[in-house]
Amino acid sequence: MVICIKIFRYHSAGCAKYARSLCKSLYVKGIIKQMYAVIFKAEINKLDKSYSDTALRMRELAISQYGCTEFVAVTEGNHEIAISYWENQEQIVKWKQDAEHLVAQEMGCSTWYKSYKVEVVEVIREYAKNT
Repeated sequence: MVICIKIFRYHSAGCAKYARSLCKSLYVKGIIKQMYAVIFKAEINKLDKSYSDTALRMRELAISQYGCTEFVAVTEGNHEIAISYWENQEQIVKWKQDAEHLVAQEMGCSTWYKSYKVEVVEVIREYAKNT
């Protein structure tokens, strides 16, 4: 994705068609992978044993049935943030509509959380240090 942005930004309009073609080719060949993240932020009301069991089940289900590639969550004080990573938006939509997930969402609204916010974002850059 970064390669494509730089190509579009720094080349003339005459090169734009070639740049789009190159980017599409890189995506198709798997050189550049599109990725999405779902960021869930919540203010905690009350977490209990059923929450812990449900959270574990939802993580397992998202990964095993819907193609989630990574799922991390952190709680600090009365705030929680969970980030899940996906290859496409269709996976995210199917996950949101899963029957077990819908029940968990209802429990979140009625019991576990005072408020929450969900953001679905496209990852445009990734880098890491290997240890």
